[in-house]
Amino acid sequence: MSSWNRRGWTRSSPTWDGADMTPVIRAIRLDLLALRPYRRTLALIPVLAVGVSLYQGDPRVAPAMLLAYLVFGLNYPFALADRFGLDILYAGLGLRRRDVVAARYLTAAVAVLIAGAVGMLLSIVQSAVTGRDLDLSGLLLVTAAVQAGVGVVVGVQFPFYLKFGYMRSKLLSFIPLLLVPVALPVLGSLLPEGALATLERVAAVATASSSAAVAVLLVLAVAALAGSYAVGLRLYTAKDL
Repeated sequence: MSSWNRRGWTRSSPTWDGADMTPVIRAIRLDLLALRPYRRTLALIPVLAVGVSLYQGDPRVAPAMLLAYLVFGLNYPFALADRFGLDILYAGLGLRRRDVVAARYLTAAVAVLIAGAVGMLLSIVQSAVTGRDLDLSGLLLVTAAVQAGVGVVVGVQFPFYLKFGYMRSKLLSFIPLLLVPVALPVLGSLLPEGALATLERVAAVATASSSAAVAVLLVLAVAALAGSYAVGLRLYTAKDL
C-alpha cells in the first residue's frame, strides 16, 4: 500500500484492516485466521490420503480419500463459530450474513477443486514411483465423481450448520444422506415421463463419454451447492445470533 508525503510516494508496511477487501474475502480471511491454530491437524489430511492410497496399492484412491477427508476439514469454521462465537464477532465487524454464507460456500467450492487437483497430482506421482499403470481419463472420472459426492454432502450439511450450529446438527445433517437410497426410487416414480426420458438421455450421453460424464458430475456438484446456498442463506438470515 502506497501513500504520499513531502518526500514523494512511500510504501507503507503491509497491514490488514479489511478496508481494501470485499466483504466476502474478509469473511474468508477471518475464517482462515481462526483455522490457523489447527493447521497442523488439517495438514494431516493429504498425509492420510497418501497413506491409504499406498496401502490400497491403487493410485486412484488418493483423490478420493483426500476429498473424503476434506469434508471434515470444511466443518471446522462452523465448529469454531460455535465454540468462540464467531458469528457475533463477524456481525460486530460489519460483515453481513450474506457475506459470511457466501464465504463458507466459496471456500468449500475452491477447496474441492484444489483437493481434486492435488489428489490427481498425488496419484500421478504415486504411479510414477511405484510403476503402477494409471489411466488418466479414468482418474479424472473418479475424481469428478467424488467431487460431485462431496458437493452433495456439503450441500446437505451446510444449511443445518448455518441454522442450528455445528454441535447441534452434526449428526442430524447425516439423516438426509441416509435417506437418499430410499428417496431416489420414490422420486423416480413421481417424475413425469418426459422428465424421466430427459434423465435417461443425459445418463446415456454421460456413460458414452468420460468427458461428458465429468461435465455432468461437475454440473451436479455446482447445482447442489447453488441450491444449498439459497437455502442456507435464507435460514442463516432468519437465525437469532
